[in-house]
Amino acid sequence: MICMTNKAIIKFLNEYKSNLQKYISFRYSDKNLSNKQRSEMEDICEKLTLTAVEVNKYIIEVDIDILIETGPRYNNIRLNPFINFPNLVRLDVPIDILVDFINMAIGQYEIKIENRKRNRFNPLYWIGELIRIPFHIAKFAGFNSKKIELSLFGKIYKFLFGVMLFIIAVYELCDILLKVLKK
Repeated sequence: MICMTNKAIIKFLNEYKSNLQKYISFRYSDKNLSNKQRSEMEDICEKLTLTAVEVNKYIIEVDIDILIETGPRYNNIRLNPFINFPNLVRLDVPIDILVDFINMAIGQYEIKIENRKRNRFNPLYWIGELIRIPFHIAKFAGFNSKKIELSLFGKIYKFLFGVMLFIIAVYELCDILLKVLKK
């Protein structure tokens, strides 16, 4: 799997959204579609279906709950609209909701970009990242790092490591101040 930057993910989601909006305009058009338009709509639908899993992954990555409920006619089942894209019309689920989910995800990725810019020179952020190294390793190894980090063990580890770093920082600061004052 290719690792994409947040900007590349935003570009990918915007392309998907553009194709989705074209599909929606074709799908709900009042006029009869020509063979060329029908063929174009089928091509767009195929692109949307083929990239739905990847779009779904990027949306879930920013913690957006995308499960929706069908109407009572279909026993109120909860389904993922991106994975079930071809069946949405048949299940009486409005396709427009997909655009809303994509817009929410794009907004979250833009916030991530802004936070990265702001945190680039923030020493407290980097201390926090230093504390989280074991959790990043756990995530890389395939574990649910959020669960580990929120567990009692994770909280105790972060507290003790944070206190230790604070003590080291105070010690170093005092050492530097003593050297400056002796001059």
